[in-house]
Amino acid sequence: MGVNIVTRCIPTIIWVRNSFDTRENVDSLYANAKESAVDYVLPGVLYLRGKTRKVFFDFIQSEFSALFTPLQELYKTGGTSKDYKNELYKMVNERKEYYGLSGSYSKPMKEKLQQNEYQQMSLFDQE
Repeated sequence: MGVNIVTRCIPTIIWVRNSFDTRENVDSLYANAKESAVDYVLPGVLYLRGKTRKVFFDFIQSEFSALFTPLQELYKTGGTSKDYKNELYKMVNERKEYYGLSGSYSKPMKEKLQQNEYQQMSLFDQE
C-alpha cells in the first residue's frame, strides 16, 4: 500500500518574517507539495494557552519586540479572530483546489485501498 505523504504547516504564525500566511508563501508551499507528490496538506493556526503562551510571548518579546503588543492583542483569547481564520483558510483552500491536493488525511488512504487488492502475507511463506 505504501505510505501517505503529508505536509503539515502548523502552527501558522502571522507577521513573523517569512510567515506562512502570505499568498506567495501559501502558493509556493502547495506548488512544491504537488511537485513532491504529497497526498494531503494540513494547515492550522496557532493557539496560545497555558505554559506555551508565556514561552511564546517571551520569545516574541526577545526576538521580535515590535510584534509583541500586536500579537498580544491578536491572541488575547488564546487564538486568532474568526475573520483572520476565515481569510487564511479561504486562501489555503483556493491553493489546495488549484493544485488538486487534498486536505483530508483519510481520503488518500481510502483511495489507495480501493486501487489495490491486498493479501495478508504469512511469515512462513518461502519463495
